[in-house]
Amino acid sequence: MKRNAQKSIENWYQSKNALHLYITGMRGTGKTTMIDDFLKDHTDERYLYINFESDINVRSAFIEALRRNYGKNTSIFQIVEEVYYFGPEDIRPGLIVMDEIHTVSESKTIFRLAAMTNECRLIFTDSENPVNDSFFKSDKSIDDAFEKLRVFPLTFDEFLINTGKEWYHDVIVGHFERMRPVPELVHNEINDILFDYLGTGGFPEIVGKYIDNDCKPEKVNSAVLLPKELRNILYAVLEYTGCDNKKTQAFLDGTIQQLIEHEKHFTFTKLVKGSTYNYYKQVIESLCDSGILLKASFKDHYRFFWGDTGLLRMKIVSSYNCERELLDEVTALNFIAQHLAAGNPGLEYWCSENTSQIDHIISYKGRRVPLKYIGDSKRRIRPLQIYSKEFNPEEMIAVTDSNFYIMGSTKFIPLYAVFCLNQ
Repeated sequence: MKRNAQKSIENWYQSKNALHLYITGMRGTGKTTMIDDFLKDHTDERYLYINFESDINVRSAFIEALRRNYGKNTSIFQIVEEVYYFGPEDIRPGLIVMDEIHTVSESKTIFRLAAMTNECRLIFTDSENPVNDSFFKSDKSIDDAFEKLRVFPLTFDEFLINTGKEWYHDVIVGHFERMRPVPELVHNEINDILFDYLGTGGFPEIVGKYIDNDCKPEKVNSAVLLPKELRNILYAVLEYTGCDNKKTQAFLDGTIQQLIEHEKHFTFTKLVKGSTYNYYKQVIESLCDSGILLKASFKDHYRFFWGDTGLLRMKIVSSYNCERELLDEVTALNFIAQHLAAGNPGLEYWCSENTSQIDHIISYKGRRVPLKYIGDSKRRIRPLQIYSKEFNPEEMIAVTDSNFYIMGSTKFIPLYAVFCLNQ
Protein backbone atom coordinates (compact mmCIF):
# COMPACT_ATOMS: atom_id res chain seq x y z
CA MET A 1 0.00 0.00 0.00
CA LYS A 2 1.07 3.58 -0.60
CA ARG A 3 2.15 5.14 2.68
CA ASN A 4 3.28 8.65 3.57
CA ALA A 5 6.15 7.13 5.55
CA GLN A 6 7.62 5.67 2.35
CA LYS A 7 8.59 9.20 1.29
CA SER A 8 10.40 9.68 4.59
CA ILE A 9 12.38 6.47 4.08
CA GLU A 10 13.34 7.52 0.57
CA ASN A 11 14.27 11.03 1.74
CA TRP A 12 16.50 9.56 4.44
CA TYR A 13 18.22 7.32 1.91
CA GLN A 14 18.81 10.12 -0.59
CA SER A 15 19.74 12.94 1.80
CA LYS A 16 22.26 11.05 3.98
CA ASN A 17 21.81 13.68 6.71
CA ALA A 18 21.70 10.82 9.21
CA LEU A 19 23.68 7.67 8.51
CA HIS A 20 21.12 5.28 10.01
CA LEU A 21 17.32 5.02 10.32
CA TYR A 22 15.22 3.86 13.29
CA ILE A 23 11.60 2.92 12.49
CA THR A 24 9.05 2.17 15.21
CA GLY A 25 5.31 1.58 15.16
CA MET A 26 2.52 -0.70 16.33
CA ARG A 27 2.70 -4.30 15.20
CA GLY A 28 0.73 -4.76 11.99
CA THR A 29 1.11 -1.18 10.70
CA GLY A 30 3.22 -2.28 7.73
CA LYS A 31 6.80 -1.40 8.72
CA THR A 32 8.38 -4.55 7.29
CA THR A 33 6.28 -4.34 4.13
CA MET A 34 7.47 -0.78 3.52
CA ILE A 35 11.08 -1.88 3.98
CA ASP A 36 10.54 -4.75 1.52
CA ASP A 37 9.13 -2.30 -1.03
CA PHE A 38 12.03 0.07 -0.43
CA LEU A 39 14.57 -2.71 -0.99
CA LYS A 40 12.83 -3.81 -4.20
CA ASP A 41 13.14 -0.26 -5.51
CA HIS A 42 16.88 -0.27 -4.77
CA THR A 43 17.98 -3.57 -6.28
CA ASP A 44 21.39 -2.06 -7.09
CA GLU A 45 22.12 -1.82 -3.35
CA ARG A 46 23.57 -4.97 -1.81
CA TYR A 47 21.75 -5.46 1.45
CA LEU A 48 21.38 -7.90 4.33
CA TYR A 49 18.04 -8.40 6.09
CA ILE A 50 17.99 -9.79 9.64
CA ASN A 51 14.81 -10.57 11.56
CA PHE A 52 15.82 -11.06 15.18
CA GLU A 53 12.33 -12.20 16.17
CA SER A 54 12.00 -15.09 13.73
CA ASP A 55 15.67 -16.11 13.32
CA ILE A 56 16.55 -17.30 16.80
CA ASN A 57 19.93 -18.74 15.76
CA VAL A 58 21.13 -15.45 14.31
CA ARG A 59 19.86 -13.61 17.38
CA SER A 60 21.78 -15.93 19.71
CA ALA A 61 24.95 -15.64 17.62
CA PHE A 62 24.58 -11.88 17.57
CA ILE A 63 24.23 -11.68 21.35
CA GLU A 64 27.31 -13.88 21.82
CA ALA A 65 29.34 -11.71 19.44
CA LEU A 66 28.25 -8.58 21.28
CA ARG A 67 29.36 -10.05 24.59
CA ARG A 68 32.71 -11.16 23.17
CA ASN A 69 33.37 -7.66 21.95
CA TYR A 70 32.11 -5.87 25.06
CA GLY A 71 34.28 -2.85 25.89
CA LYS A 72 36.00 -2.84 22.50
CA ASN A 73 35.65 -0.12 19.87
CA THR A 74 33.71 -2.46 17.62
CA SER A 75 31.17 -1.38 15.03
CA ILE A 76 27.96 -3.21 14.25
CA PHE A 77 29.38 -3.99 10.82
CA GLN A 78 32.24 -5.90 12.43
CA ILE A 79 29.75 -7.82 14.58
CA VAL A 80 27.79 -8.77 11.45
CA GLU A 81 30.99 -9.90 9.72
CA GLU A 82 31.74 -12.11 12.70
CA VAL A 83 28.26 -13.65 12.76
CA TYR A 84 27.99 -14.26 9.01
CA TYR A 85 31.65 -15.20 8.43
CA PHE A 86 32.22 -12.96 5.45
CA GLY A 87 35.23 -14.18 3.51
CA PRO A 88 37.84 -12.05 1.73
CA GLU A 89 36.05 -12.46 -1.61
CA ASP A 90 32.57 -11.73 -0.30
CA ILE A 91 30.93 -8.45 -1.30
CA ARG A 92 29.99 -6.56 1.85
CA PRO A 93 26.43 -5.21 2.10
CA GLY A 94 26.04 -1.45 1.88
CA LEU A 95 22.74 -1.60 3.75
CA ILE A 96 21.78 -3.79 6.71
CA VAL A 97 18.19 -4.07 7.95
CA MET A 98 17.67 -5.29 11.51
CA ASP A 99 14.02 -6.09 12.25
CA GLU A 100 12.50 -6.28 15.78
CA ILE A 101 15.66 -5.02 17.43
CA HIS A 102 14.15 -5.13 20.93
CA THR A 103 14.32 -8.95 20.98
CA VAL A 104 18.10 -8.63 21.35
CA SER A 105 18.69 -8.17 25.07
CA GLU A 106 21.64 -5.85 24.40
CA SER A 107 19.61 -3.51 22.18
CA LYS A 108 21.05 -0.34 23.71
CA THR A 109 24.55 -1.65 23.04
CA ILE A 110 23.57 -2.14 19.40
CA PHE A 111 22.57 1.51 19.12
CA ARG A 112 25.84 2.62 20.70
CA LEU A 113 27.89 0.48 18.34
CA ALA A 114 25.78 1.60 15.38
CA ALA A 115 26.88 5.18 16.04
CA MET A 116 30.45 3.96 15.43
CA THR A 117 29.48 2.23 12.17
CA ASN A 118 30.28 3.97 8.90
CA GLU A 119 31.08 0.94 6.72
CA CYS A 120 27.40 0.65 5.80
CA ARG A 121 24.01 2.15 6.53
CA LEU A 122 21.61 0.58 9.01
CA ILE A 123 17.82 0.43 9.26
CA PHE A 124 16.45 -0.68 12.64
CA THR A 125 12.75 -1.49 12.92
CA ASP A 126 10.75 -2.34 16.01
CA SER A 127 7.19 -2.90 17.16
CA GLU A 128 8.24 -1.78 20.60
CA ASN A 129 10.53 1.05 21.57
CA PRO A 130 13.54 -0.31 23.47
CA VAL A 131 15.23 3.07 23.45
CA ASN A 132 13.24 6.26 24.02
CA ASP A 133 14.01 9.90 23.28
CA SER A 134 15.88 10.37 26.55
CA PHE A 135 18.33 7.65 25.49
CA PHE A 136 19.13 9.48 22.26
CA LYS A 137 19.38 12.85 24.00
CA SER A 138 21.81 11.40 26.54
CA ASP A 139 24.43 10.87 23.80
CA LYS A 140 24.67 13.36 20.94
CA SER A 141 26.76 11.02 18.79
CA ILE A 142 23.96 8.43 18.85
CA ASP A 143 21.26 11.05 18.29
CA ASP A 144 23.12 12.48 15.29
CA ALA A 145 23.67 9.03 13.79
CA PHE A 146 19.95 8.20 13.57
CA GLU A 147 16.90 9.61 11.87
CA LYS A 148 13.77 8.46 13.70
CA LEU A 149 10.49 7.56 11.99
CA ARG A 150 7.22 6.53 13.65
CA VAL A 151 4.76 4.50 11.56
CA PHE A 152 1.06 4.80 12.40
CA PRO A 153 -2.00 2.99 11.05
CA LEU A 154 -3.21 4.37 7.72
CA THR A 155 -4.57 7.88 8.07
CA PHE A 156 -7.74 8.90 6.23
CA ASP A 157 -5.79 10.44 3.33
CA GLU A 158 -3.86 7.17 2.91
CA PHE A 159 -7.15 5.25 3.11
CA LEU A 160 -8.60 7.34 0.28
CA ILE A 161 -5.56 6.81 -1.93
CA ASN A 162 -5.31 3.08 -1.33
CA THR A 163 -9.02 2.44 -1.90
CA GLY A 164 -8.95 4.18 -5.29
CA LYS A 165 -10.55 7.42 -4.10
CA GLU A 166 -7.70 9.82 -4.89
CA TRP A 167 -10.13 12.30 -6.41
CA TYR A 168 -11.78 12.88 -3.03
CA HIS A 169 -8.36 13.34 -1.47
CA ASP A 170 -7.51 16.09 -3.96
CA VAL A 171 -10.92 17.72 -3.43
CA ILE A 172 -10.40 17.86 0.35
CA VAL A 173 -6.88 19.29 0.08
CA GLY A 174 -7.91 21.88 -2.52
CA HIS A 175 -10.89 23.15 -0.52
CA PHE A 176 -8.88 23.15 2.70
CA GLU A 177 -6.23 25.38 1.12
CA ARG A 178 -8.89 27.82 -0.13
CA MET A 179 -11.23 27.33 2.84
CA ARG A 180 -14.19 27.00 0.50
CA PRO A 181 -17.15 24.65 1.01
CA VAL A 182 -17.11 21.33 -0.80
CA PRO A 183 -20.22 20.82 -2.99
CA GLU A 184 -22.84 19.34 -0.69
CA LEU A 185 -23.27 16.10 -2.67
CA VAL A 186 -19.51 15.46 -2.60
CA HIS A 187 -19.35 16.48 1.08
CA ASN A 188 -21.93 13.80 1.92
CA GLU A 189 -20.10 11.19 -0.18
CA ILE A 190 -16.84 11.88 1.68
CA ASN A 191 -18.63 11.59 5.03
CA ASP A 192 -19.90 8.16 3.96
CA ILE A 193 -16.34 7.08 3.13
CA LEU A 194 -15.14 8.52 6.44
CA PHE A 195 -17.71 6.40 8.28
CA ASP A 196 -16.27 3.30 6.59
CA TYR A 197 -12.78 4.34 7.65
CA LEU A 198 -13.79 4.92 11.27
CA GLY A 199 -15.07 1.35 11.49
CA THR A 200 -12.34 -0.23 9.39
CA GLY A 201 -9.38 1.53 10.96
CA GLY A 202 -5.93 1.83 9.49
CA PHE A 203 -4.31 -1.61 9.76
CA PRO A 204 -3.18 -2.54 6.22
CA GLU A 205 -4.49 -6.11 6.66
CA ILE A 206 -7.97 -4.86 7.56
CA VAL A 207 -7.99 -2.20 4.83
CA GLY A 208 -7.00 -4.95 2.40
CA LYS A 209 -10.05 -6.97 3.44
CA TYR A 210 -12.19 -3.86 2.99
CA ILE A 211 -10.83 -3.52 -0.55
CA ASP A 212 -11.47 -7.22 -1.19
CA ASN A 213 -15.11 -6.49 -0.37
CA ASP A 214 -15.04 -4.11 -3.35
CA CYS A 215 -15.23 -1.18 -0.92
CA LYS A 216 -19.01 -1.51 -0.86
CA PRO A 217 -20.54 -0.45 2.48
CA GLU A 218 -23.46 -2.86 2.09
CA LYS A 219 -21.04 -5.78 2.30
CA VAL A 220 -19.72 -4.73 5.70
CA ASN A 221 -21.13 -3.41 8.93
CA SER A 222 -19.00 -0.34 9.47
CA ALA A 223 -19.86 -0.15 13.18
CA VAL A 224 -18.13 -3.49 13.76
CA LEU A 225 -16.25 -4.14 10.55
CA LEU A 226 -14.69 -7.61 10.49
CA PRO A 227 -14.70 -7.85 14.30
CA LYS A 228 -12.91 -11.20 14.33
CA GLU A 229 -9.91 -9.90 12.39
CA LEU A 230 -9.75 -6.67 14.39
CA ARG A 231 -10.02 -8.56 17.66
CA ASN A 232 -7.24 -10.93 16.59
CA ILE A 233 -4.98 -8.00 15.80
CA LEU A 234 -5.65 -6.40 19.17
CA TYR A 235 -4.94 -9.64 21.03
CA ALA A 236 -1.79 -10.24 18.97
CA VAL A 237 -0.49 -6.74 19.74
CA LEU A 238 -1.21 -7.11 23.46
CA GLU A 239 0.37 -10.55 23.64
CA TYR A 240 3.41 -9.48 21.61
CA THR A 241 4.15 -6.52 23.84
CA GLY A 242 3.64 -8.51 27.03
CA CYS A 243 0.63 -6.37 27.92
CA ASP A 244 -2.01 -9.07 28.13
CA ASN A 245 -2.36 -8.95 31.92
CA LYS A 246 -5.22 -7.86 34.14
CA LYS A 247 -3.66 -4.54 35.09
CA THR A 248 -3.20 -3.58 31.46
CA GLN A 249 -6.68 -4.74 30.48
CA ALA A 250 -8.16 -2.72 33.34
CA PHE A 251 -6.30 0.37 32.20
CA LEU A 252 -7.40 -0.05 28.56
CA ASP A 253 -11.00 -0.48 29.70
CA GLY A 254 -10.59 2.64 31.83
CA THR A 255 -9.46 4.72 28.86
CA ILE A 256 -12.60 3.76 26.94
CA GLN A 257 -14.93 4.27 29.88
CA GLN A 258 -13.55 7.73 30.55
CA LEU A 259 -13.74 8.69 26.87
CA ILE A 260 -17.40 7.68 26.94
CA GLU A 261 -17.97 9.66 30.15
CA HIS A 262 -16.22 12.76 28.69
CA GLU A 263 -13.80 13.00 31.61
CA LYS A 264 -11.91 16.31 31.64
CA HIS A 265 -8.71 14.50 32.69
CA PHE A 266 -7.97 10.82 33.09
CA THR A 267 -8.85 9.87 36.66
CA PHE A 268 -6.60 7.10 37.95
CA THR A 269 -8.55 6.66 41.17
CA LYS A 270 -11.52 5.44 39.13
CA LEU A 271 -9.47 2.34 38.36
CA VAL A 272 -7.93 1.67 41.76
CA LYS A 273 -8.71 3.79 44.81
CA GLY A 274 -5.76 5.97 45.72
CA SER A 275 -3.79 5.10 42.58
CA THR A 276 -1.69 7.63 40.66
CA TYR A 277 0.12 7.92 37.35
CA ASN A 278 3.17 6.24 38.86
CA TYR A 279 1.16 3.15 39.76
CA TYR A 280 0.35 2.66 36.06
CA LYS A 281 3.56 4.17 34.68
CA GLN A 282 5.01 0.92 33.32
CA VAL A 283 1.68 -0.05 31.74
CA ILE A 284 1.28 3.40 30.18
CA GLU A 285 4.80 3.46 28.77
CA SER A 286 4.39 -0.01 27.29
CA LEU A 287 1.03 0.80 25.69
CA CYS A 288 2.24 4.15 24.33
CA ASP A 289 5.60 2.79 23.12
CA SER A 290 3.82 0.04 21.21
CA GLY A 291 1.38 2.57 19.71
CA ILE A 292 -1.77 1.05 21.21
CA LEU A 293 -2.44 4.26 23.15
CA LEU A 294 -1.72 7.93 22.51
CA LYS A 295 -1.12 10.24 25.47
CA ALA A 296 -2.12 13.90 25.59
CA SER A 297 -0.77 16.14 28.36
CA PHE A 298 -1.82 19.26 30.22
CA LYS A 299 0.41 20.23 33.16
CA ASP A 300 0.39 17.10 35.37
CA HIS A 301 -2.83 15.73 33.86
CA TYR A 302 -3.38 13.33 30.97
CA ARG A 303 -5.93 12.06 28.48
CA PHE A 304 -5.59 8.81 26.54
CA PHE A 305 -6.72 7.88 23.05
CA TRP A 306 -6.38 4.68 21.06
CA GLY A 307 -3.90 4.35 18.18
CA ASP A 308 -6.54 3.06 15.76
CA THR A 309 -10.23 3.93 15.44
CA GLY A 310 -11.10 0.47 14.14
CA LEU A 311 -9.76 -1.21 17.27
CA LEU A 312 -11.44 1.36 19.49
CA ARG A 313 -14.82 1.09 17.80
CA MET A 314 -14.66 -2.71 17.80
CA LYS A 315 -13.86 -2.71 21.52
CA ILE A 316 -16.66 -0.27 22.38
CA VAL A 317 -19.33 -2.06 20.36
CA SER A 318 -18.35 -5.51 21.63
CA SER A 319 -17.94 -4.56 25.30
CA TYR A 320 -20.06 -1.49 26.10
CA ASN A 321 -23.68 -0.50 25.87
CA CYS A 322 -23.12 2.75 24.01
CA GLU A 323 -25.70 4.75 22.06
CA ARG A 324 -24.86 5.29 18.38
CA GLU A 325 -24.59 9.08 18.74
CA LEU A 326 -22.14 8.78 21.62
CA LEU A 327 -20.17 6.06 19.81
CA ASP A 328 -19.75 8.34 16.79
CA GLU A 329 -18.67 11.26 18.97
CA VAL A 330 -16.06 9.24 20.88
CA THR A 331 -14.76 7.79 17.61
CA ALA A 332 -14.52 11.28 16.09
CA LEU A 333 -12.53 12.59 19.07
CA ASN A 334 -10.18 9.62 18.80
CA PHE A 335 -9.90 10.08 15.03
CA ILE A 336 -8.66 13.65 15.54
CA ALA A 337 -6.08 12.61 18.14
CA GLN A 338 -4.87 9.74 15.96
CA HIS A 339 -4.37 11.98 12.94
CA LEU A 340 -2.74 14.81 14.86
CA ALA A 341 -0.32 12.33 16.49
CA ALA A 342 0.79 11.24 13.02
CA GLY A 343 2.15 14.74 12.39
CA ASN A 344 3.03 16.05 15.87
CA PRO A 345 5.68 14.78 18.29
CA GLY A 346 3.36 15.11 21.29
CA LEU A 347 -0.30 15.79 21.98
CA GLU A 348 -1.34 18.68 24.21
CA TYR A 349 -4.70 19.90 25.46
CA TRP A 350 -5.88 22.78 27.67
CA CYS A 351 -8.41 23.25 30.44
CA SER A 352 -9.63 26.37 32.19
CA GLU A 353 -10.18 26.50 35.94
CA ASN A 354 -13.84 25.67 35.38
CA THR A 355 -15.16 23.13 32.89
CA SER A 356 -13.92 24.60 29.59
CA GLN A 357 -11.65 22.33 27.61
CA ILE A 358 -9.74 22.63 24.35
CA ASP A 359 -9.24 19.20 22.80
CA HIS A 360 -5.81 19.94 21.35
CA ILE A 361 -3.18 22.66 21.16
CA ILE A 362 -1.33 22.05 17.90
CA SER A 363 1.65 23.53 16.14
CA TYR A 364 0.36 24.84 12.82
CA LYS A 365 2.36 27.05 10.47
CA GLY A 366 4.76 27.86 13.29
CA ARG A 367 2.01 28.96 15.70
CA ARG A 368 0.29 27.37 18.68
CA VAL A 369 -3.32 26.93 17.60
CA PRO A 370 -6.26 25.70 19.71
CA LEU A 371 -8.45 23.02 18.15
CA LYS A 372 -11.89 21.93 19.34
CA TYR A 373 -14.29 19.30 17.99
CA ILE A 374 -17.80 20.77 17.92
CA GLY A 375 -19.60 18.15 15.82
CA ASP A 376 -22.93 19.57 14.68
CA SER A 377 -23.35 21.95 17.65
CA LYS A 378 -22.11 25.54 17.39
CA ARG A 379 -22.68 25.91 21.13
CA ARG A 380 -19.56 23.82 21.71
CA ILE A 381 -17.43 26.64 20.35
CA ARG A 382 -17.58 28.49 23.67
CA PRO A 383 -14.31 26.97 25.03
CA LEU A 384 -12.52 28.45 22.02
CA GLN A 385 -13.97 31.86 22.88
CA ILE A 386 -12.78 31.52 26.48
CA TYR A 387 -9.33 30.46 25.31
CA SER A 388 -9.25 33.40 22.89
CA LYS A 389 -9.95 35.94 25.66
CA GLU A 390 -7.07 34.57 27.73
CA PHE A 391 -4.42 33.94 25.05
CA ASN A 392 -5.57 35.94 22.01
CA PRO A 393 -4.38 33.43 19.38
CA GLU A 394 -4.08 34.57 15.78
CA GLU A 395 -6.10 31.60 14.61
CA MET A 396 -8.39 28.91 16.01
CA ILE A 397 -9.76 25.70 14.51
CA ALA A 398 -13.19 24.17 15.07
CA VAL A 399 -13.62 20.65 13.68
CA THR A 400 -17.18 20.14 12.59
CA ASP A 401 -19.49 17.65 10.90
CA SER A 402 -20.42 20.47 8.52
CA ASN A 403 -18.55 22.06 5.62
CA PHE A 404 -15.63 24.49 5.41
CA TYR A 405 -16.21 28.09 6.46
CA ILE A 406 -14.54 30.92 8.36
CA MET A 407 -15.96 33.08 11.13
CA GLY A 408 -13.62 35.76 12.42
CA SER A 409 -10.32 34.15 13.44
CA THR A 410 -11.89 30.68 13.60
CA LYS A 411 -11.59 28.20 10.77
CA PHE A 412 -14.30 25.56 10.63
CA ILE A 413 -13.07 22.40 8.93
CA PRO A 414 -14.90 19.10 8.36
CA LEU A 415 -13.79 16.10 10.39
CA TYR A 416 -12.58 14.38 7.22
CA ALA A 417 -10.08 17.23 6.57
CA VAL A 418 -8.10 16.90 9.84
CA PHE A 419 -5.25 15.16 7.98
CA CYS A 420 -4.62 18.42 6.09
CA LEU A 421 -3.29 19.99 9.31
CA ASN A 422 -0.22 17.77 9.00
CA GLN A 423 0.63 18.81 5.44
